[in-house]
Amino acid sequence: MSARGAGKIGALILALAALGVPRASAQRSEAAWQEFQPSPDSFFRKAGFLLKQKEQLGLTEEQVRSIRDLNTETKKNLIRGGAEIEIFELDIFTKLHDEGADPAEVQKLIEQKFDTQKKLSQNVADAYFRLKGTLDDRQQQTLNDLGKKWLDETEKRDKGTGL
Repeated sequence: MSARGAGKIGALILALAALGVPRASAQRSEAAWQEFQPSPDSFFRKAGFLLKQKEQLGLTEEQVRSIRDLNTETKKNLIRGGAEIEIFELDIFTKLHDEGADPAEVQKLIEQKFDTQKKLSQNVADAYFRLKGTLDDRQQQTLNDLGKKWLDETEKRDKGTGL
């Protein structure tokens, strides 16, 4: 096999990995990581919960506006980042099917895709901490109490249904 052919095969393997060909160990690692990082879903659930409980938490209008603005900003960032990632995936796919594709170009696109994914994860984590930072100590304690109450009610309900 020629060096050029070997390079194309290497680029193909890297691109397939970048496009999400599942591997059992990668899936387990990703599942474990999901437990420890604030996901977009957990961010939006928390923001929604804070807004639903604004009276009980005693949120000011400024805090409510700040939470809504952060929610919108985060949603926009995820949409933009998701579109960028999709474009990188299309470009990678196109390059892989091009006869004269340069493996270095494919590698660069893969790196850009993962850099964008990393940036999105960092933005969600930042938004999560900014969301938590909108509450004062009393409001945070009230939120903790509401969470404990919800967990207690859920456990009682689940025991009654045999779950």
